[in-house]
Amino acid sequence: MSNIYETLVSAIRAHWTAHGQQYPQKILLTPQQHRELLDQRRTGRIALGSGGEPEVDRFLGALLEIDASTPGAIVAVDGTVSPLLPAA
Repeated sequence: MSNIYETLVSAIRAHWTAHGQQYPQKILLTPQQHRELLDQRRTGRIALGSGGEPEVDRFLGALLEIDASTPGAIVAVDGTVSPLLPAA
């Protein structure tokens, strides 16, 4: 199982590089991917001693959308949809 947090960081970095540091329109996640992301972000906050819950609708400034019909994708600033790939 891939680490959804690292996968998203890699996808956003690649988007920034390809699109002049612009944010993607949104990131599409399955309900399970979204739960895993929130769990990983909560764990990170505990480890860093940060309080509060992570944002449920944004990740690194990018809008998160939950969609059970997608395998997970990033919608680029130009509207191009690319599947999320595991972080290398």
